Amino acid sequence: MNSTTVVLRRKPFFLIKVEEYTFEIKNEEDKNNDGKYEFDQIASFELQNKHVNWIVTTLSYIIDFIGGPSGQIYKEKNLFKFYYKNEY
Repeated sequence: MNSTTVVLRRKPFFLIKVEEYTFEIKNEEDKNNDGKYEFDQIASFELQNKHVNWIVTTLSYIIDFIGGPSGQIYKEKNLFKFYYKNEY
């Protein structure tokens, strides 16, 4: 069985390992991204780019206005979303 391993980042460690029927993601920065996925189970996928969370940002500035120095812009991280065949 052939496999290809790509290290995208060393600190914190981020690796993608591609095998014949599966691929595996290991991300020390966010363990929620870790997992092993089967190609034949994935119907489609999409990358949702980083964006500003306007609700949290607005609430942050309101609290800052009322009396605390917490006003800042809150951004959501990039999200790689899989859609599986059994979800349809």
